[in-house]
Amino acid sequence: LTKIWRNILVEDSYEPGSTMKIFTVAAAINSGNFNANATFKSGSFQIDGKNVYDWDRSGWGYITYQDAFIRSSNVGMAHLEQQMGAKTWLSYIHKFGFLKKTGSKMPNEVAGSIEYKYPIEQANTAFGQAINVTALQMMQGFSAIANHGTMVKPYLVKKVVDPNNQKVIIR
Repeated sequence: LTKIWRNILVEDSYEPGSTMKIFTVAAAINSGNFNANATFKSGSFQIDGKNVYDWDRSGWGYITYQDAFIRSSNVGMAHLEQQMGAKTWLSYIHKFGFLKKTGSKMPNEVAGSIEYKYPIEQANTAFGQAINVTALQMMQGFSAIANHGTMVKPYLVKKVVDPNNQKVIIR
């Protein structure tokens, strides 16, 4: 059994999909490229002859970027990536700890991967496609959101000890 067991927390990477959108919005805010009340036409958006679609393909007409986040608009996230620029967005992907191992010291940890050569791929990463991450990288990235921009490095806790009597509370 131990030969086939995998630690999916660090060994398997996946496309995060819409869970990536919080990082896109945070990066746009931090880089000065987010205007919550600005509007765009949802539904579809063309980048170099390739289409990005919202999940329902028809969209909601003209909506604000705040609504884009609330409605999980792929088109809105693609627009934000385009406004930030590929270089800036990629720098935030790295700042959030993606595309590198977390340093958890768990065996067989993978770094994840990205397809970022073409503008459509760059836009796709803004809504969690064309990028592969691990669950632990996502948790680490979310820690920056939860801690007002300070990312916490993940670590494993083997046990919790009561400081008053040194009894192990949790193992």
